[in-house]
Amino acid sequence: MTYNLKKIAATASVVALMCGAAGTASAQSFTNVTPTDKSPATELDIAATPFVNSYSFDISAASGQVLPDGNVKLTFTAPSNMVFDTVPSAANLSGAAVVLVTHTAGSGTVVYDLQIATGVSSISISGFDLSISDCGGSAADMTFSMTDDASSPTTITGTYPGTGEPPLVAPCEQALDVVVTDDVATDDTIVLNDGLTLSPSNQIGWINTVINRDAILDANMAPMRWTCVDAVSFDVNVPNSGISDVTVGIQLGVTEPLVAGVASFTLTDAGNIQDFMNEVPDEIWVETDGTPISTFVGGTSVTNVVVTFNDSCADLIPSASYAGGALDSIDAVGVQAFGPFDWVGQGGATTSFFRVTRLNGPTPFEVELVNSDADGIYSGTLTPDADGRIVINSNSFGLGAAAPTYTNGDVLFRFETNEPLDVDRLLLTTGFGITNYGDLGNFGTDFVDGDAANSGYGPASDADNFNGTE
Repeated sequence: MTYNLKKIAATASVVALMCGAAGTASAQSFTNVTPTDKSPATELDIAATPFVNSYSFDISAASGQVLPDGNVKLTFTAPSNMVFDTVPSAANLSGAAVVLVTHTAGSGTVVYDLQIATGVSSISISGFDLSISDCGGSAADMTFSMTDDASSPTTITGTYPGTGEPPLVAPCEQALDVVVTDDVATDDTIVLNDGLTLSPSNQIGWINTVINRDAILDANMAPMRWTCVDAVSFDVNVPNSGISDVTVGIQLGVTEPLVAGVASFTLTDAGNIQDFMNEVPDEIWVETDGTPISTFVGGTSVTNVVVTFNDSCADLIPSASYAGGALDSIDAVGVQAFGPFDWVGQGGATTSFFRVTRLNGPTPFEVELVNSDADGIYSGTLTPDADGRIVINSNSFGLGAAAPTYTNGDVLFRFETNEPLDVDRLLLTTGFGITNYGDLGNFGTDFVDGDAANSGYGPASDADNFNGTE
């Protein structure tokens, strides 16, 4: 398609040439009278449809001075990344008689052969339409030279912009950004009170669009808007098990399931796109699936943010990618671990009993076997008595038919609760010997793999072994 952006900003500039008598050159300065702070948007496909700005200049002698008279050659040269979008003509110049205009199509240079009358102090250039077809840099310098045909020619040269003056056109800027933030106002880490409930809430961050109104798309200096967008897509990465769904935005209310730790969103409905681009942050929420969440994993984030554009606003690029960002981590702080308890056996001459106290109702738990012939993690629920106590043994671990069949091994218990649990081990032998082995693994701790108490592989102490009969 062809969509020229004509006269985006009428940037009037004054080129003040302070000259002495005719044929005598002195200093000159450039002053931008009405600079624009607007920029071409990087989302514009300016390689296919150049961005066009219209410029006007005054060339004036200093107060009390006049311009050179007679035959004068005036040359304008645009910056290297700009060309004349319309062919310059005599109509662009006033204040002098135009004898000849020389311009090569597709270039940024024009030469005016002028007849300037005696006593003229200024001439004007208006309606120079210059286009940019490369956003790789800003339009840097517009240069000019003025040479008379005296026997000793006088040449006056100048460059715009001067020191501290804005460029002919501001460098291209991104018109749209998608910003992701974690919920730092609440907590950097969402904790799990009982292994199932997120606290203080299940919000893990925000996603928001930011529109840069200094980056313009069309002749009316209009910024990016939701009607320019066909689709928005992004991934929310939640590597913790136990999270089932992710919801974005109270207004949006769009929910996607987690698949291999990723919830993929693609918004194509016009109403959803309008809500997403209203510059009001959209919350990102997670939902549990009713099973205990595993230990802290980290890496919760938004990635692969892509906005797909249409050409209803201007000739835009097909799509743009944005950085995304980190969200709150989800940490299973409510998972308590006890053990490992060494040399636990099933169906042999000894049986280990584990008394769990301070439970508050049915509690999800795991039994992990290592160094055994049935290594693995086995899950169930313990239901204590009215006083919060239950005793389980090494034959079934309170798992019933789900209990593993093994000979012996080391055992670690995990409980999904924040209650201050206590787990005590007693070992009963067929000879009625009983010991607690002095295990140090009888104290609850927030579980971190490889860091549980009493990680050795043998009794901590045999000093309190008792033998006897009843």
